[in-house]
Amino acid sequence: MLAWPSDWDPFVLGTPFAVNTHLEAILDQAQQLLVGSRFLVAMDMEWPVDVTTSIQGRVSLISIAFDHCMYVSHSSTFACGGTLVCGLSRMFF
Repeated sequence: MLAWPSDWDPFVLGTPFAVNTHLEAILDQAQQLLVGSRFLVAMDMEWPVDVTTSIQGRVSLISIAFDHCMYVSHSSTFACGGTLVCGLSRMFF
């Protein structure tokens, strides 16, 4: 069974405002780093796959790990007709 590390905080980003606010904070921290400092961020995307036909679906979950926080966003929340809705200025940086 998968579990969050005890010293990490999970955040579910369910609105464009939440996505933009948290990603803007990550980018602000990156800009404040001293030259030669390390900036570590991990990103992952998940999508459904039919194992019998190998047909893949659209991205359904995006997760970002940074500074002991895990940000998770269900991309279907922001999709309309297969495309992302406006307002996600920082979803892909």
